[in-house]
Amino acid sequence: MAAKYKIPRGTYDILPDQSYIRRFLQDKFREAAETFNYREIITPIFEVADLFERTV
Repeated sequence: MAAKYKIPRGTYDILPDQSYIRRFLQDKFREAAETFNYREIITPIFEVADLFERTV
């Protein structure tokens, strides 16, 4: 029996036609931010749910 995988809710694939535009815009925003001395940080794509759960 073949495994059935579901993509995580709220995620999507960026296909080649869209990836070029996305990369172009990211580069332009990065360049603009750097002119104001902002530096890039890269955070994990997924985090454990406990990090976001609130305790009462």
